[in-house]
Amino acid sequence: MGTFFEIEIIDTDEDKSRRVIELAFSEIKRTENLLSKYLEKSEISCLNRGAANYPVEVIPEVFNLVELSVRLSNLTQGSFEISIGPLIELWQKGEQNDNVPSDEEIKNILQFVGSKNIVLNPDKKTIFFKKKGVKIDLGGIGKGYAINRVVYILKENEIAQAMINAGGQYYVLGNYFEQEFSPIGIQNPSNPEEIISVVKIKDQSIATSANYERFFTISGKIYGHILNPLTGYPSTELCSVSVISSDPILADVWSTALFVMGLKRANQMIKRNPGMSILSFA
Repeated sequence: MGTFFEIEIIDTDEDKSRRVIELAFSEIKRTENLLSKYLEKSEISCLNRGAANYPVEVIPEVFNLVELSVRLSNLTQGSFEISIGPLIELWQKGEQNDNVPSDEEIKNILQFVGSKNIVLNPDKKTIFFKKKGVKIDLGGIGKGYAINRVVYILKENEIAQAMINAGGQYYVLGNYFEQEFSPIGIQNPSNPEEIISVVKIKDQSIATSANYERFFTISGKIYGHILNPLTGYPSTELCSVSVISSDPILADVWSTALFVMGLKRANQMIKRNPGMSILSFA
């Protein structure tokens, strides 16, 4: 899934723990095979190739995740957007050619970005794109979804204490930190070697969005990889946003959405959703 996964289980039965970890990694692989745009035979790749020509039927699991993504796009006022695929490709091409996309190129691509271009049929489980050129990318929600699936596997197999690390997004199951393990560190976005905050969570996930680990380099200048679906340009106002939620999917999505919103809009959104715990660094 373009990142690493680590799973630690605390249990007296070592054989059981190893078996469950193997099941969990098999589930991660299955999820990747469904959702990755980089795998030719994935559901998402098939959707991106055909959905502008005719409604494409997908399995209920994928349909439900796309439907949820569209709802979250509306809830975040477009700051989280799975149809951002063409915009990401434009900036990737710019990096390859060592040329920053022009205002005109970005404006042209933005016509393909927006959930208004995605038509869902819940009865037939089909997805249709209104325009040729629309492509979806579940990179902003897929990691959280994979963590969610791993948590399900752990609970189904009666694992009470565990920690999952998916490329810096964590989920802690049960009283993991009663074992005196080190807390989860939040990096200083200006100096990633420095830890500026630590958290201990239980039955929750923490996700961080920042630009210091992934970025585009064009003509020697660094551009953040978190693109604003509304403007087409990298989001630059905030350096890092961390969100804690009992749902790893929501932690994943909201950390990106709030980062894109910037401080003022993010604070307004947080006030309307008081259930979230936020650590943000301007």
